[in-house]
Amino acid sequence: ERDVERAFSQRTIEALKAQVENKRSRKRTKVKTSPNSKFANIRAIQKAQEEAGNVETTIDESNRSESPSDEEDCIVVAVGGG
Repeated sequence: ERDVERAFSQRTIEALKAQVENKRSRKRTKVKTSPNSKFANIRAIQKAQEEAGNVETTIDESNRSESPSDEEDCIVVAVGGG
């Protein structure tokens, strides 16, 4: 019975240590924007996250364009009239 409690406590401690380490390792970096725009674009945000080490790049940038071409990349808004 004590061994079970000890094992449970060890798992809990390890999980909490992992959470603390995850919170501690996050960095914040300022997103660089164009002087002519008010808002940052998605690419600038992703680049800042990559530089900070918060996100790993998994998107193949060679096939991407600025405008969405597939239906799954678009948001469809329906306006009901009637």
